[in-house]
Amino acid sequence: MTMNDFMFAVPISYIDLKLDTTEMLSFAYDLKKNDNGNILSNVGGWQSKPVDLTNSTLLPLCSELLKYAENYRQLIGFKKDLQITLYSGWFNINGFKDYNRTHDHPTSDISGVYYLQSYKDSGGITFYHPSTTIDWSWLYYKTEINTNINSQEITYQPVTNRLFLFPSWLKHSVQPNMENNMDRISFSFNIKIT
Repeated sequence: MTMNDFMFAVPISYIDLKLDTTEMLSFAYDLKKNDNGNILSNVGGWQSKPVDLTNSTLLPLCSELLKYAENYRQLIGFKKDLQITLYSGWFNINGFKDYNRTHDHPTSDISGVYYLQSYKDSGGITFYHPSTTIDWSWLYYKTEINTNINSQEITYQPVTNRLFLFPSWLKHSVQPNMENNMDRISFSFNIKIT
């Protein structure tokens, strides 16, 4: 009898929230008017500097992020007595053809993105297999179907009000927004567990 273990799993959680994004969208656009932002992984588009997470506009969102971060902490098996801290967050406004290069989030444990506004062709978030050598032999043309075992990457389409949580060390990128005249707007964040 053959026994199979699936080791080294990478949990990517997604949750559909029910938040009213109206105030947060206005807040993001107001920040953009008054701030040149950061250029980090973004190609085109605008990324805010880290925002004040105690701002009243963000409190309902931050509360939800911490609630689901606790569920994620349990999923990955981190100790219950450790403190979960949401320590940085920023807005991303990506217009037509704007995207984010492959990156990770060093110095944190859990990272995530929450979509405030997205459309059918807004561009998905792509996560890459953590093995940097999987493409040496498990080439895409060798597989009958792509699965969570043999895929080199997986892309999730953005959905307004959807939250993604993932390990901060997991490489990811965001595809170009192909919606002409419609911004993809998200809030990205980092969490430490200490």
